[in-house]
Amino acid sequence: MKAKQRWRYAWGVALAITLLLLGSSSWAVGTAANTDITNTASVSATVGGLLVTVASNPEVVTVAELLDVNVTRLTPGNVLVNSPASNQVLAFRVTNLGNGVDDYTLQGLGVLNGFTPAFSDIFLDADGDGLLNTGIDTLYVPGGNDPILDANNPAADDIVVFLRMDIPAALATGDLGDAQLAAISNGVPGAPVAPGTVFALGGDGGTVDAIAGPSGGTDQDLGTYQVSVIAISVTKTSVVVDPFGGTQPVPGATITYTLTVTVTGVGTANNVLVTDSIPGNTTYVFSSMTLNGGGLTDASDSPTDEADFNITNASAITVGLGNVVAGGAADVVTFDVVIN
Repeated sequence: MKAKQRWRYAWGVALAITLLLLGSSSWAVGTAANTDITNTASVSATVGGLLVTVASNPEVVTVAELLDVNVTRLTPGNVLVNSPASNQVLAFRVTNLGNGVDDYTLQGLGVLNGFTPAFSDIFLDADGDGLLNTGIDTLYVPGGNDPILDANNPAADDIVVFLRMDIPAALATGDLGDAQLAAISNGVPGAPVAPGTVFALGGDGGTVDAIAGPSGGTDQDLGTYQVSVIAISVTKTSVVVDPFGGTQPVPGATITYTLTVTVTGVGTANNVLVTDSIPGNTTYVFSSMTLNGGGLTDASDSPTDEADFNITNASAITVGLGNVVAGGAADVVTFDVVIN
């Protein structure tokens, strides 16, 4: 086998292996929809001693829009809930894996797994912090504010979605119930459809075709609720004080974070540990941690206190609450950071 032939063979094998490893992800993004791929050929010849060059007509192929979506659960493990309970949260990420701009209908559904949670509502993460704040985040209204995701813009190709479900009464400890979030491309009528299904002029701008990708235009993922006699919740708030006595989050301003930990139900939650990473673009204010109004040290110096900074967890505060009896007063942890 000649050297050039060996090179072509090796390149071909490498390409085949790469495509095999990429699998469905090889469909993601790629050349943007509505992009023109233009090619012009030329022919040259010597005629009567003169060099003559003739150009072909330009051949233009406009890239169609690939419609593909992925839904991934973000909430780790099972969510512990009481029975009954309302508005229990599961977080998901919806990502446009196509090559254009698409919008999606979102659906929440309880799935039988011992018990069936009841749909409450869906919120869209308006501030991008990955945490549900009903005073800031946007209540989803099907057909009214379907999320619009641009696969060609890394800052706008996905969104975090919060699904809230209600838990029925009279369940036993350990009972499980699943909840599903589905995202359905509004560009794929009757989704899901067979991958490769063509929708004439259904792509961006209505000037190119749309093609259903590997997901068939819809995807979904599940989260699981687990009934427990004890449920632990934590809420986080912040207050900003700037160097001028105002409340603007400018460089040099101090952010005070407040974490409120509540244990409900019957019994005792053992070895409760609060951890919070210091956000990017901020610097922790040393010795600013408090627990229920009392100061905490940054050093790992149990039994003085069960708290530290950047020791148990890198670049994070860690506060041990010990064994907490359900139904008691909430524990409140605070700490400060300065905006760089």
